[in-house]
Amino acid sequence: MQIIFNHSYLNSRKSIFLSFLFSKLLILPFLYIVISFLDNRPHSIFLIGDLTRYELTHNIVNIFNLENFQDFKNNGVSNVGYMVLIFIIKSFTNSENIKLFFYSLTSLITISYSQSIILDLIFTQNNIVNIKIKTFSFIFSLINFYVLIYSFKPSSDVFGCLGIAILIEALIKSENHQIKNKYFINWIFIFLCLCLFRNNLILVLPFLCFTKLFNRIKCSIKESSISIRFSALSMLSLLLILNFAQFIGATYPFMQEQLKWGIASLGANNSNYFSLAYVKDLFVFLSKKIIFLLSAREAVGMTGDWLISTDQKINVTSFPIIANMGSALILFSINTLGMISIFRFFSKIFLKSFLFSLIPLIPLLSYASHHRYFLPYAIITSAALPFLFFKSNDLNPLKR
Repeated sequence: MQIIFNHSYLNSRKSIFLSFLFSKLLILPFLYIVISFLDNRPHSIFLIGDLTRYELTHNIVNIFNLENFQDFKNNGVSNVGYMVLIFIIKSFTNSENIKLFFYSLTSLITISYSQSIILDLIFTQNNIVNIKIKTFSFIFSLINFYVLIYSFKPSSDVFGCLGIAILIEALIKSENHQIKNKYFINWIFIFLCLCLFRNNLILVLPFLCFTKLFNRIKCSIKESSISIRFSALSMLSLLLILNFAQFIGATYPFMQEQLKWGIASLGANNSNYFSLAYVKDLFVFLSKKIIFLLSAREAVGMTGDWLISTDQKINVTSFPIIANMGSALILFSINTLGMISIFRFFSKIFLKSFLFSLIPLIPLLSYASHHRYFLPYAIITSAALPFLFFKSNDLNPLKR
């Protein structure tokens, strides 16, 4: 262990990434057996409910058709970049197994690289952290079962993980004047492309105006030649149009479901928004949403039933207490303690960047919230958690 996780090795993003890939592939057989025991659906580790909608790739052309948004389930376009990726994979093969292989491989590579970015940031931001902390940070990141499962599930959420990781990195680098402005024009293109794979990332865009990152992006465009500036602005405009078109489409089902899952549902019991009863209901409502975000499986978050064992009349699990409540307790502990660690031990710039990255979660407090939406941040809390269990002299000087 000491040979593998030496100081220089853990400060190399490439080696961290390769370590995640290799380790996860070793764990996969054991993970498959455990998931098969808890989940009655065959090969459930490689499946996700939203995949059916993403495979309706003929809907890609509907991205600008506002009339189709009313039938979002059958005709809507969400995360169009991911749909294009699936279309490309489908065009090469009709075999379900081969398609699932490439879907899962995409998730494995994307989420592992996201984790390597976060760990590399933590290690370089705190470059004299004890080697034991670095080792445990890697291990805790690796064995977070929720992140591990989504490393093999075909899901657009993994691109959300990558988007949040590069957002935090760019916010930190924007404070460093030694980083050339050219980095930031490349960053905004990559980020807007990732927004097409995970549409809620676009929510941070208006708020970038209040950060140094926005100024660095502007400077990088101004410093470019006229031809590059014209090309850059044209491409940025196209990406923004595509992003806002798909975002508008996604807001329709969000608004339609407010009476079912949103804050608007509280008005059914109490229409006096200034009453003590309404404030109490709102507090309970938001508290539940936060708990669901930090811990609940999707089925629990959608229904509010911690003992749910069926999905669309299919018996999903015979052990709902373990699958739902047991897993939720572990996830809630990891995420809560991880955030405490970030607040206590990490640098102010890292903390500020982390808090800024939480913006896409805000609308989910008025929707069907569950832990899948918190997946990008679970990567960070898992890596931060071990810092709580070491002496202050081992951590010094973490906070600079």
